[in-house]
Amino acid sequence: MRLSLKFKNTLRAAIILYAIKTIMALIIVMPTWIYLSGKFGLSLITDGFWPIPQRVQLVELFWQVRELAVVVIPLLLIAGLLYFLAVQFAFGGICAAILRDGEFSPASFCRDSGKHFGGFVKIAVAAVPFFIIAFLVFDLVGIFFGKLVGLIASDASATVIAAFIIFLALYCLAGYLIILRFIQIRINKTSLRLAVKYSKLIMRTQARRFLALNLLAGLLTSIILAITFLLIGAICKMEYGFLAAFFMVVLQQLIIFVGSFLEAMQISINARIIKEYDYGT
Repeated sequence: MRLSLKFKNTLRAAIILYAIKTIMALIIVMPTWIYLSGKFGLSLITDGFWPIPQRVQLVELFWQVRELAVVVIPLLLIAGLLYFLAVQFAFGGICAAILRDGEFSPASFCRDSGKHFGGFVKIAVAAVPFFIIAFLVFDLVGIFFGKLVGLIASDASATVIAAFIIFLALYCLAGYLIILRFIQIRINKTSLRLAVKYSKLIMRTQARRFLALNLLAGLLTSIILAITFLLIGAICKMEYGFLAAFFMVVLQQLIIFVGSFLEAMQISINARIIKEYDYGT
């Protein structure tokens, strides 16, 4: 029963994240598609541009610097900001429900989301430079190990190893941000300073478990992402038509949902870190 409830909560969290991602994708795709169709109706840009953009269409679009700067890029920035705020809002209700193993009732979800929204935004904004630093540092580490692998295997294998190391590092950093969110819920304060302070106490006893869980989850996530990229590549090689477009739309939605579920799964596994620290189990 307990396992079933945990899985249900993870699935509910995935559905919420999937809905947010889908809505944000529509905010980007629909206005952009309508604008491009009206502006370039007689050009190659709208001839098979979506859902499988071809090289010719992308090259022609990139030549339209003014249209990109005035319409497309601002639209992407606005949608990105809306997505960022919507996700931080939803994280409050998701994390609170998963941490207490409770139901996702609309009232409690909205209450928790609004209550922790400010603190979660602080965490996300403060984490930006750390993500940049982690990327630069582990890019060098990845290049080093990639070169070692390149001496034995192909250059493609070296590139994969380097990208894999960077991904795992960023994944663990994202897991640490989840820990900070859970701490803010536990102490019922939106203080970033206090969250970092308490996280140091937790990591003294839970660091190895934290790394083990997040590295394993990151490994699983990277394998799934690799499979999806291979599928996208296979569909893009198909002749453009209804069948290829249908497969691409289905795959796009599947990727969004699977990505949302993997994100919810990372939240769930890091909730175990907090619970084990709290109860010593």
